[in-house]
Amino acid sequence: VGRSNSGPSSAWASDRELASPGNQPISRVSSYSDCRRDSPKELSPAQKEGPPVSLFHIIQQLAAAENALWNILDGLKTNTTHASFFCREYWGCSCSRAQLSLERLGCNERLKRQVQQACVLESLSLGVASHLCSGVMQGISVTIRSRLRNLLYYIHENCLVLLDLVCQRWMVEHQNNGQDAPISGHCPENLNLDILIRVKRYRRLRRGEHVIALRQHNEMIANVVRQLCRGAAPKRPPLSSRGPGSPSPGDRSP
Repeated sequence: VGRSNSGPSSAWASDRELASPGNQPISRVSSYSDCRRDSPKELSPAQKEGPPVSLFHIIQQLAAAENALWNILDGLKTNTTHASFFCREYWGCSCSRAQLSLERLGCNERLKRQVQQACVLESLSLGVASHLCSGVMQGISVTIRSRLRNLLYYIHENCLVLLDLVCQRWMVEHQNNGQDAPISGHCPENLNLDILIRVKRYRRLRRGEHVIALRQHNEMIANVVRQLCRGAAPKRPPLSSRGPGSPSPGDRSP
């Protein structure tokens, strides 16, 4: 920008005119680059994991997941054509967020490994089920439907195991805190699990049985997913090096 030579009364002034006699002129670029930058602080393991997770919030997410999984399983058992609706419900609500909350659940290494594997297999299985259940399930064979039912059965059983694991821990935490320091969420007296027990949609397990049940279910889920992926793949004709006129091995004469 050009400056006029009309003296100090000019509207444009140089950096040298604005600076005091004892200071060097400061430009916009140099003032930004000379600003003190705070060195990044090392985060503690607790800060990396994020804020502590609310156990009752996990219970709410698992309850929503249990309802969606049960509806998908019930639809496959009765051979309905709208199972894709509940697959969309699973991905569209907090059901699919339960795995992220369970990731921050503190437990021993053996149990944590099975919980993580159960979460990964659930997301993978629901992706496969959503693909096969899309539309009105036209062209899905009876074998694929049977395998889908088996898959959703074990996924639902895993959800029940995880739900019981978190519920037991939440109730123990409430008892340890006492009445003086109530935990967040509803009171355990208002969490009526007998309703789910009557309809066989809840499992009470003893201490140490959760990791065993998860390991057994995870093995079954992985096997069924492999079978579904193989069965859904298009079959290719077998490769043969013999020409159209070459005789088969059974037609060869001595």
